[in-house]
Amino acid sequence: MSLFDKIGDMARSAADKTNELLEVNRLNSRIATENARIGALKEKIGNHYWLKFQDDITLEPEIAQLCAEIKDLNSVVEQLSAQVAEIKNAGAADTEKTSAPSPSGAQNAQKFCPQCGTNLSADKKFCGTCGVKLG
Repeated sequence: MSLFDKIGDMARSAADKTNELLEVNRLNSRIATENARIGALKEKIGNHYWLKFQDDITLEPEIAQLCAEIKDLNSVVEQLSAQVAEIKNAGAADTEKTSAPSPSGAQNAQKFCPQCGTNLSADKKFCGTCGVKLG
């Protein structure tokens, strides 16, 4: 076998491996897409039952228990978010005390999301981080 034949075989082998890798990547991408769709459908199922739970509709005991756990965890998240907002508000107050006033003499009005504690401008109607409607 000549040198050129060996080089040609190696090139074909490399091309075959490249094609295999491309196909595997394409299939893995498709798997990820389908898993994302499955996750979205599962989320819709969960939201369906969550809304029933919130409307005091009787659910199967196992589902009702899971919904009750979610309700309890939401309370914990709200408490933690309030703590984050308090810390950020305290930090903002300290910053305002030490910073010079703006040229117009007024600070930009800001508020914090009650759900996730994100710092928001006062004109926002929804939190850009978690989507909660602001009062």
